[in-house]
Amino acid sequence: MQHDLASAAGDIVRTSGRDQSGAITYDPLDRLSNRTLGESVANYPCDGYQLIGEYSSAGALVRCYVRAPGIDKPLVIYDGTGAATKTWQADK
Repeated sequence: MQHDLASAAGDIVRTSGRDQSGAITYDPLDRLSNRTLGESVANYPCDGYQLIGEYSSAGALVRCYVRAPGIDKPLVIYDGTGAATKTWQADK
């Protein structure tokens, strides 16, 4: 397995294993921007510094995070294609 890690914002973190290679990209504010794993690409929009969702490269909503003010952990996660499945984090 190869690793090519970067600590500065805007850099790419790369790794490769047996079957797939991947990259994680951060924006200039050091927030997660997107992830590539093999042919799969996911984009991660943020509201300030809080991650609010995950979109496929085609623009389809895959996961949505709902947060309460002042809470670092999501209150509710909507998951699946179109974010159809709801999970309350208090249930975990």
